Amino acid sequence: MNKFLTKNTFFLSENKSANFDEIRCRQYYEMFIESSACVPTAISSWGKNQPVIANSWDSTVASTYKVISNNKLRQFSFKLLHRVLVTKKELKMFGIPNDEKRVMCNELNYIEHTFLDRPEFSKLLDASIQWFNKRHSIALTISPYDVILNQEPTAP
Repeated sequence: MNKFLTKNTFFLSENKSANFDEIRCRQYYEMFIESSACVPTAISSWGKNQPVIANSWDSTVASTYKVISNNKLRQFSFKLLHRVLVTKKELKMFGIPNDEKRVMCNELNYIEHTFLDRPEFSKLLDASIQWFNKRHSIALTISPYDVILNQEPTAP
């Protein structure tokens, strides 16, 4: 009890105190980590327009290495989930001049538009899943959200 009454003891809360005569680097680091609640910027960015993706982000990132075996697909998935795919919107943010409108649909270019709103992506996804279902005599369905979140297709 005597060691808690030194002049180098600081009470951080009712249950937590730190004696700076005995504390080491690791304890400083642990206190720092406890005090900072860091949320990845990708979660907050997805949360603005796509709360479904934001709510599943942690589990999707954790399971990427279990679900995808191809390294290039893993890298693409990582970039997509962390919103680091370079689109015309990002080029404009970095000061690289470019037309920010899409050539085909005349819409702003951003990740959600490319993978969720574009009818061409939906057509490609539908055609791919129809081909797969026909080839394997099965009836699977998949949504653009399933593609982004690396979820398996579902059978009805």
